[in-house]
Amino acid sequence: MNKKHLITTVVLVALLFGGYFFLPLGKVNVPEESPLAEKPAISVSITVDATAPALTIATYGVSVPEGSSVYDAMRIARDNGRLDFNGREFAGLGFFVEEVNGIAGDVENGMYWVYSVNGIEAQVGVSDYVLHDGDTVTWEYEKSDF
Repeated sequence: MNKKHLITTVVLVALLFGGYFFLPLGKVNVPEESPLAEKPAISVSITVDATAPALTIATYGVSVPEGSSVYDAMRIARDNGRLDFNGREFAGLGFFVEEVNGIAGDVENGMYWVYSVNGIEAQVGVSDYVLHDGDTVTWEYEKSDF
């Protein structure tokens, strides 16, 4: 019996000793998943219309991950040097676009950037509108009664 205990003890010590040297110590790096990472891409277009319907400044084709918002698509277009915009984040409301391609809203004259998707004026902010393949986002600089 004594020999069995000795063999068991030696095996356990060997396993612990081997595990100490061969298993990684500390934190194991696990890549964080982005909410938009590894989703199928969809194609959308963004049209900027400064004086609807007379002057279209530009139309941009953008490939974005499925589940992207209008804001996500605009950021991707901006990151690729195709669109410029500025705005502010409002708590509970999301991101509000105040300027597109150097043309800022004019509060005194009631001129704002208003967006629609597939010809229908959006009822939610750009951070909340989820795009689908083939959607067309149109930004129009127009008088609005905000």
